[in-house]
Amino acid sequence: VGGPPPAPVPGTTYSTTNVQTAGVDEPDIVKTDGDRVLALAQGKLFFVDLSGSTPHLRGSLRLPDLWIRDMLLLGDRALLLGETAGSGVPRPLAPDIVPNGFGGSIAALVEVDLSDPDRLRITQRLLVDGRYLSARMIDGLVRVVVSSYPTGMPFVTPEGPGLRAEREALERNREVIRESSIENWVPYFVLEDEGGETIAEGSLLDCASSHHPDEFSGFGMLTVLTLDLADRLSGTVAERSVGVLSDGETVYASAGSLYVATQRWMDWEVLEDADRAEAAEGHVTQIHRFDISGSDGARYRASGEVKGWLLNQFSMDEHGGHLRVASTDSPPLWDVQSSESMVTILAERDGRLAEVGRVGGLGRGEQIQAVRFLGDLGYVVTFRQVDPLYVVDLSDPARPEVAGELKILGYSAYLHPLKEDVLLGVGQDATKQGSVRGTQISLFDVSDPSSPRRI
Repeated sequence: VGGPPPAPVPGTTYSTTNVQTAGVDEPDIVKTDGDRVLALAQGKLFFVDLSGSTPHLRGSLRLPDLWIRDMLLLGDRALLLGETAGSGVPRPLAPDIVPNGFGGSIAALVEVDLSDPDRLRITQRLLVDGRYLSARMIDGLVRVVVSSYPTGMPFVTPEGPGLRAEREALERNREVIRESSIENWVPYFVLEDEGGETIAEGSLLDCASSHHPDEFSGFGMLTVLTLDLADRLSGTVAERSVGVLSDGETVYASAGSLYVATQRWMDWEVLEDADRAEAAEGHVTQIHRFDISGSDGARYRASGEVKGWLLNQFSMDEHGGHLRVASTDSPPLWDVQSSESMVTILAERDGRLAEVGRVGGLGRGEQIQAVRFLGDLGYVVTFRQVDPLYVVDLSDPARPEVAGELKILGYSAYLHPLKEDVLLGVGQDATKQGSVRGTQISLFDVSDPSSPRRI
C-alpha cells in the first residue's frame, strides 16, 4: 500500500506496434512504452506523458525540411525515418536519351533525444542518397533499407531539334556511363551533429560490400544499413552496410533474414492492350535475401524470383529455412479473367533462392486481397465477386496443396490470428455481383484446415 505503481506490461497494460514477426519491431507513426506516447503529425514529433492520472502533452519538435514517414523507439532515443523535404527523382525531358530515374531522393535518418520531454532535440542526422523503403529493429539493432540510383553523371539533352542533335546527345550520355566510377553507382552519406556540422561522410559502399544478382534487376542500388540505436548513430555506418545492384519495393524480415522484393517497372498506361498482355505474361518478382542473424552488418546471401506480383509484405514469410511467397500472375487492378494466384516455396541453394515447390490455381480470374502465413499453414484471400478464403498446407515444402476453402460475400483485406484456430478478417462486404457495400469484420474457425468456417 502506498508503493509505486506497477510497471507497464507490453500487450497487457498498453498496446504495442502490430508487427508481422514476433520480436521484430517495425516502424510506425505512433509508438508507446506505457509511460509515454510519441506521435508523428503535422510535421512534428509530439511527446505525450502518461505517468499522471491523465495524458499530458509535454513537448513537441518541429521537423523542418524533412518528410518523416515513421519511427522506432528505444529508451530515451527515437529514430525518425524518411526523406528530406522536396527531394524526388526529376523527370528528364528526353527519356529515350537521358536514363530515367537517375539522381534525386535523399533519405533522412534522424536521432532524437527524449530524455527531457520539455526540450526534445535532434542530436544527429544521417543523410543518404536514395529513397527510404522500410526498417526493422531487433534488440536495438536497426536494419534500414534504402533504394538509390546513380548520381553525379552529367547527362545532356539534345541542344536543338533534329536527328544530329539527338545522336550527339545519345553518344555523349553513353560516354558519361563509360567514364563513370563506383562512386557514381553507390550512395553517398553525410552524418551531421546537433548543430549541423559534419561528423563523417563518404561512399556508403565499396567493391567488397557491393553485389549483383545473377539476373538483371535494375540500375538501382539496394542498400541495407545497420545501426545500433543503443550506441547512437555512428561514423562507421559504411563499414556495416551492404548493397546489391537492384531496385527495391517490399520489405519483410524474420528474426534471421531480411527479404526485399522488386518488380520491373513499366508504364502500363501507355501500352496497347496486346502489348500489355504480352508484357504481363511471364512477369516475375525478384526477391533478395540478406542475413541479419548476427550483431554485425547484414550480409547479402542470395536472389531468386517468383511468378507474378506481390500484394504487400505479408505475401512473404520464412519458416523452417524456406521462404513462402503468395503472388498473382496479373498486375493489381487489372480485370483479367484468366489470372490465377499461387504460393511458391523458395530455399537457398548455391547462392540462389531456388523454387522447391508451388501450388497454383487459386482464385482464377481474381486478385489476392490478403495473405497470412502461420506455421505450416497459409491463408490466402482472393476476390472478384465472392471471397474464397484458401487454406494452404505447407507442411511439405516440395508438395504444398490447398487443404480447404470457404466462399463468402465480400472479402478480407487483412488477416490476423486472435488465438489458436481463430482468424480475424477485416475487409469489405459485397453483393453477389461483387459491388462493395461497407466495412466487414469476420471471425473464422480454422481448426479444421479442410473446412474453414465463418463464425
